[in-house]
Formats: sequence, structure tokens, C-alpha cells
Amino acid sequence: MTLLLGPPSSGKTTLLLALAGKLDPDLKVSGHVTYNGHGMNEFVPQRTDAYTSRHDFHIGEMTVRENLGFLCKVPKGWIALWLVNFYLEKGFPFISRYLLSELSRREIATNIKPDPNIDIYMKAVASVGQEANQMVTEYVLKILGLEMCADIVVGDEMLRGISGGQTKCVTTGEMLVGPTNALFMDVISSGLDSSTTVQIVKCLRQIVHILDGTAVISLLQPEPETYELFDDIILLSDGQIVYQGPREFVLEFFESKGFRCPERKAIFLQEVLPNSTESLEVEALESRGFFTHASWYWIGAGALLGFVVLLNITFTLALTYLNPLEKPRAVIFNESHGNRHKDRTLDDIGLSLRFTGNAPSSNI
Repeated sequence: MTLLLGPPSSGKTTLLLALAGKLDPDLKVSGHVTYNGHGMNEFVPQRTDAYTSRHDFHIGEMTVRENLGFLCKVPKGWIALWLVNFYLEKGFPFISRYLLSELSRREIATNIKPDPNIDIYMKAVASVGQEANQMVTEYVLKILGLEMCADIVVGDEMLRGISGGQTKCVTTGEMLVGPTNALFMDVISSGLDSSTTVQIVKCLRQIVHILDGTAVISLLQPEPETYELFDDIILLSDGQIVYQGPREFVLEFFESKGFRCPERKAIFLQEVLPNSTESLEVEALESRGFFTHASWYWIGAGALLGFVVLLNITFTLALTYLNPLEKPRAVIFNESHGNRHKDRTLDDIGLSLRFTGNAPSSNI
């Protein structure tokens, strides 16, 4: 199960539409999308995946139970499931036992302990006929907390019905009653409280892991409890994938780029992808509290110049205080005392000169 995060207009909806094969044919697309190595032209992607937009579309005149029950009867998505039900109705009961044993084997092999409601729901999928459809509908209503409004019309702009949060749960339930191998859900938490969102994501996680399916879900600032339920993370910014990989390594990835993570990791991943064209270096500086606007260059230069001038003025005042200025005056040296001392010293010194031969010696 993959969580898709990104700022507004980053391309989340376009990516989900491309993966689901629902892009506008007139839109120019580069690259290709494959399902287990098979291109989009080799099968019908609408029968393999299910896409849920952020806008809810239902039959407003029908009740919640009728909407889910109707989709149970429509062979939407998993063709193998439709074929199994066909053979079961024709009298091959051993297939039902095979499905249940295969389901139990996968749970034991992967050490999965499903929720009791999910377990009953998955076993009901392998049941037969109209009773199976009714059982699946009832348990989906129970899982999503729609039992209290099961017999109320969904409603629309012209007809009053259930609330917006309950409508979003109905949209999620319509995807569950028609099992598919790939689920693409665009902002399913709109209008839901955090506890309901966690409950829905838990149900999707168990169903996806049991059926070995794939789910890509786009959320806006999910709670930490919801964030921990996902296996992989995809971060989009301006149509580019910034990170794609396991949830456990996303923190280490951004720390290596200079971004420190606060306590709430999901909110951090939203904030680290601003809707701007700034370079990664600028974003790293801003994340650490530095100012990167051009005007701050001149502000810093002016502050530095002011500091130098203030330092020189302070230094001059300090020297003036320590060595105060005095009135200039002449300096007279007392040389007489020094000369007398010099003469007296020379008189006390005797010099004797000695000549060789007949020259007389003289004493000074």
C-alpha cells in the first residue's frame, strides 16, 4: 500500500489517472504504464483497477444499501471472481472450498491476523449467489460504520440525503464490494475525521495484503496513526517524483539532503515540498532559519558596515578615557648636573701611554 503526498497542483490526480488508464485521450503522454509487464493495450485496465476521485458520484435516489448491493451484482473488476461465481452457480462446490483453503494458506504464510469483520467479508466473497452479495453488502456497511444510514437515500444537490463524510464512506465501500487488483484513491479523507480515516485505511490495508493487491492512496496531511499503516511513500513536487521507496527510509533520505524532521513525519513531508521553484540549497537554508531573499544581502552589508564604524568609535573613546589629553608644555632637561657627573668621572680615570726606544713615557 502506497501513500501519495504532495502540495496542491503537484500532479497527484494526473498520476493516479495515468496509472488507472483514465487520462484524456487528447492529452500528450510520454512513457508507458505496465501491469506486471503487460502494457495498457494488452488488457482492459478498467476491469483490473478501480479509481476513486475526490468528487463523489452516486445514484442519489437509491439508499446506501441499494448502491452497494447494485455494485455487488455488476461484474466490475476481478474477472476471475466472476468466473468462480459462475461455476459455483453451475454446481462446482469444490471451488468454494479451494478459495477458502487458499485464503487461509496465504494468511498463515504471511503471518496475517485479519480483523474478524474483514475475515468474514473475504469468506463471503467465496460464497454462492444472491446470499453472497447480501452478506458482502452487510459486512461492508458494518466495516465502514454505515449501518445507521443504510436505509437512507444517498442524495445529491437536489435531494437531501446522508452527510458528506458518510458519502465518502459509501464511495470507499463501492470499491470494496467489487474487488480489484489495483486501487487508486484520490483524497479519500475529505470530510472525514481522523478516526474514520484510520479505520478505512486499516480495512484497505488488510484487504490489499490478503488479496496480494496494490493500492495507491492520496491523502492531505494524514495523522501519524494513518501514516504508519502504509508500506511505501511517493512524494510529488511540480510533476516530479522527489522520493519513491519504503516508508522507513524516507527520514534518512531527507536528513542526507540537509532537512531535519520534526516529530510529525507526515506533516514534515508535506512542508518539505513547497509549491515553489526555489533550488534545493535555498530550501535547505530556509528550513534552518536562514534568510535567502536578495534584500537581506544589503541589510547584512549595512549591518556589517555599521558594526565596523561603531567599533572604531568605541575604541577611540576608550583610548581617550584611559589617556586623557593635557595642555602642552615645554620640557627642560637639567644638563649641568649631568655634565658635572661626567667630568668628575673622566677626571678619576687615568690613561698611561708607553713608548719603545728613547721616547719618554707620559702619563695622563
